[in-house]
Amino acid sequence: MTQKRIPLNELQQQSVSQIYGPVLVLAGPGTGKTQMLTRRIEHLIQAGVGAEPKNILCLTFTESGATEMKNRLARWIQGEAYKVKISTFHGFCQWIMDEYEEIFAPKVQNKVIADDLQKALIFQKVIKAKKWEYFSSPWDDFVYKHDITKAISDLKKEYLTPAKLRALIPEEQERLESDPKNFYTKKYKEFRAGDWKPSAKEKIKKKIGKMYELADFWEQFDTEISQAGYFDFDDQIDWVVDELKKNESLRLDLQERFQWILVDEYQDSNQAQTEILWALTDGLPDANLFVVGDADQSIYKFQGASSANITQFLQRFPQALQVTLAENYRSHQNILDSAYASILQNNNRASKNQSLLSKNPRFQNQNGGTITQTVFSSRQAEICWLAKEIQTKINQGMAPNEMAILVRKNREIEEIARELPKFNIPVSAQVFQNVFKNESVQYLLQLLEIFQSENLSADDKIFTLLHAPFWNIEPAHLLELSLHKSRTRQTFAQILQSEIYYGHFKRSFKVNDQTIHIRRVTNSHEIQQRFTELQQLWQAEFGTDVAATDLDTSLTKSFFFVIETNDEIIGYSRGQFNQKYGELDATILKPAYRGQGIGQKLLSTIESFLMTNQVPEWGLLARPKAVNAYQTFGFNHGQPLNPNAERVFSQDQTLTPLRKKITQAPNGIFTLDPILQDFFNFLLKSRKNFWHLRPAVIAEKLLYESGLADWMTQQKKLEDWQNVRKFLEWVREQNKNTINEILPLIDLHNELGIGLNPDPLPKDKKSIKIMTAHKSKGMEFECVFLPGMVDRVWGNPRSVQKIALPQLTEDVSDENEEERRLFFVALTRAKNEIYMSYAETNFAGRSQSPSIFWHEIPTKNKVEQITEDAENTLGEFFPVLNSTKPIMLTTQERSRLSEIAQNFTWSASALNNYLECPRRFLFQNLYQFPRKPIPAAALGTSLHQALERFFRAKDWNQDKILAEFERALRGQNLNQETFAKMYDHGQNVINRYYEEKLVSFAQQYPFGYELEYNFRAFGPSIKDIRITGTMDKIVYQNEAKNLVKIVDYKSGKPKTIKHGEKLWRQLVFYDLLCHAAKPNWQVESCELEFLTANPAKDQLETKAYQVTDADRKQVIEELTQAHQQLLNLEFPIVENTTRDEDIDYWQNFGR
Repeated sequence: MTQKRIPLNELQQQSVSQIYGPVLVLAGPGTGKTQMLTRRIEHLIQAGVGAEPKNILCLTFTESGATEMKNRLARWIQGEAYKVKISTFHGFCQWIMDEYEEIFAPKVQNKVIADDLQKALIFQKVIKAKKWEYFSSPWDDFVYKHDITKAISDLKKEYLTPAKLRALIPEEQERLESDPKNFYTKKYKEFRAGDWKPSAKEKIKKKIGKMYELADFWEQFDTEISQAGYFDFDDQIDWVVDELKKNESLRLDLQERFQWILVDEYQDSNQAQTEILWALTDGLPDANLFVVGDADQSIYKFQGASSANITQFLQRFPQALQVTLAENYRSHQNILDSAYASILQNNNRASKNQSLLSKNPRFQNQNGGTITQTVFSSRQAEICWLAKEIQTKINQGMAPNEMAILVRKNREIEEIARELPKFNIPVSAQVFQNVFKNESVQYLLQLLEIFQSENLSADDKIFTLLHAPFWNIEPAHLLELSLHKSRTRQTFAQILQSEIYYGHFKRSFKVNDQTIHIRRVTNSHEIQQRFTELQQLWQAEFGTDVAATDLDTSLTKSFFFVIETNDEIIGYSRGQFNQKYGELDATILKPAYRGQGIGQKLLSTIESFLMTNQVPEWGLLARPKAVNAYQTFGFNHGQPLNPNAERVFSQDQTLTPLRKKITQAPNGIFTLDPILQDFFNFLLKSRKNFWHLRPAVIAEKLLYESGLADWMTQQKKLEDWQNVRKFLEWVREQNKNTINEILPLIDLHNELGIGLNPDPLPKDKKSIKIMTAHKSKGMEFECVFLPGMVDRVWGNPRSVQKIALPQLTEDVSDENEEERRLFFVALTRAKNEIYMSYAETNFAGRSQSPSIFWHEIPTKNKVEQITEDAENTLGEFFPVLNSTKPIMLTTQERSRLSEIAQNFTWSASALNNYLECPRRFLFQNLYQFPRKPIPAAALGTSLHQALERFFRAKDWNQDKILAEFERALRGQNLNQETFAKMYDHGQNVINRYYEEKLVSFAQQYPFGYELEYNFRAFGPSIKDIRITGTMDKIVYQNEAKNLVKIVDYKSGKPKTIKHGEKLWRQLVFYDLLCHAAKPNWQVESCELEFLTANPAKDQLETKAYQVTDADRKQVIEELTQAHQQLLNLEFPIVENTTRDEDIDYWQNFGR
């Protein structure tokens, strides 16, 4: 059905009617540019000038823009719209390559566009190919990946190649060396005016060196990507431009086909895209090129766009018709005036005096266009106010989808989207979703990692998965399991596996040179025969029946052992599986073999389990419930022996020591929850039954048979299902044969931040939108909220450019011009209301200043709300905001944790851990959660061990310390590749440290020193709070040895000791520890000795700190408060201001 057309204004009509020649339309926000473009296409087709739909090319910046334009055109001219080529630049280039396949075949050669992961793998190959001077790192292959790949992408968008880059570098070096900033303008110390600043030459040398190395890397990267059968997405446009410039036949063919070209959002095109337009119009001074743009909305500089595009167009087509649309159909005049008052501060504008007149009929005869600015004392108050205002507007009848919250950073979306639902406000957050980070996908990934791990040894994954809600395991049982693991130093698999009897077991031991065997009988006929013999033997000795129940010969419900020599059976042991546990019902030796020590060996095996929690490897016990195995012999743990047990012991005097242990043994035997057993049975069964299947099938099997799928369905987790389905689809698409091939790919995705988007759910039209200002481009809302308007977020951005590129344009405007254009875009999304706000302190309590743009809204155009008035209305909202669920501990957990807390001894690392993330402290320090190996920590441990051995030895040389380092490193849990990197880096560290420090170490310590000085033996405490620690080195500073210097080694690069941070607290804690343990000592200083050189200064550094009374007082207060919170079992959620992923992980763990 044909859609009714909105009449065009005079300037729009002039633009549409200009059929021939170049046209530049400057179209500000809300001026109807999309309607104008579609009406122009319609006019060209219907004007009778011979323009057929196939002769028209319309290029847009986004896929969504192309789709919107095509749909709108189809509503007006129906099927003819589909003959018009409406596409993005990349889509158009792909069409050319497909349409002219014979031309591009030699270059393409069946290659496909590389995805992010494929490019990452090729990047890794290139970075490892040699030791790059600037880009190699011992810690991380990908430390420069983002910077290198972005630099290459930026240069390709500028239509450059490695060769062209090298050609530009000498000119860039000359520009840098003539920059006045590098020279003194007046006399300073020993320098005169005009002298080089000391560090300037070195900085320039490094910048230029990185540029040359980037060119080499880029060349190698392109070679490798081509040889792997791929090409880069950015190559498409460059290839087409190259071909158009050299292939006149192709260029003329396309010029004949596309006689009218239209470009939307022209200000957002980059240089390579612009080259496409110049190639298509080459030789045509009056080309029919129609571009629409607005330099004030050029906000994609990070993608190569430039506000200079418009100036460049006019330079190429000076005769072009230039039309500036001046009427806005979206916003109130006050909003437009405010937006232009801000953007006027920019120097680089296509039209210096451009502004807009509101023509929205709603706003001609009514008040509105309100811009309200509010300052809050805290971020919490700002969020509460935001919720209150939104609720008020919904109650007044405004639809939620007519409101939008626009922010500068993605992390702000997550923060606000997390809080608003607490106030029953529906939100639709336009933030990138990553399938691999989804909760249920994480559970499935953990199942896959455990499934493929050798001997089910992935302890951190097992324990994490045990906390998953779909297993429904009592937290107290998990706490005991973790503590039991820590005590026994077993893996979880060993603990769980040892509780299950399965397979055919046989164990042998020697008594008086005679070999005795314990063998499990699995044949049902032999079980019945042996059990009858046992009954007869037992009844003859004790006069009672062996068991209260009849024999069940089912192998699933009973088990039977015989005790035998090589020649004959000398005893029996029979047990039965109950619903809850398995236990031995009877064990007895024939009289002739009693008193020979056999019984002692047999019972000691069981004792080893009950007394030390070590399970016999031959699996005598199944699921012991408390002390049931001891009841086999007629006695309970720590209880007096019953008559039957007394008779057993009286017949074999060698058992007397064992009898004493049993009757005096303490309680506290580890009890295994049946669900834990079910968990491990599930893993064993899965590995047995699914190991031969393809990864996607294994993942599906684990999903459904683990109970995860049922849980997602019961909890109505629709988004989780979308994510899981997408994950399974991705696994299938990888076409791998084993889980071991899939998991490293996922690790790379996570390591590099390469996400996988789930298929979208239907849009919720009843939700308020939360998005970045960049994402809001092209949208409009009745009311817009701009929270978090603070400096360094909106304006004055922190810019860290690790790889400088040549200056390619004369546009040297400051970063605030681009930021101001983004602010302009955000303001002009609003039709009638804007609420701007900021908090004077963030969640961490740090002070904040308002954005530079806050003050650019004219006073007459805005309403400044008084802080006290705004915050006085929020009383009922604060409790809702702070309603984060506390840690819910069961009675059993509280009892066990209270016992641990009462006996807890604080170290510097424990205190730092609690203060930084109490919930992480709960799991790591109290639960003693298994920790994943960290390569940097493994390197540090190995360097510490090597240094300790060196200092303790008397005749060690450089080769010996290197050998000791290698020995120590081989004891760490590192794969071969990581080991090689850590070993190479460690060698460099040791060699330099040896030459500069160790050769003359004896002369450095004339009064002596102590290594690995452990204070635990002194029982130090502060205010009755136990503390402990081990110093790497105590250096005596006088002959009396009561003046000391504390030294702690750090294997990494030097860091500054900042008051209130972890390194500072560690040194103050060590000072307190010395005073508490050795009151006669005086601490001269505390030092951090860094083993890796400072790369900026190329020298080893030691950072010293003089601890003051104020420092001590602060740390004692922190310790006292933390200890009291520990005793109260308080583990609060903290605001993660640094966006630390580890803190996020632990704060969400088990919730």
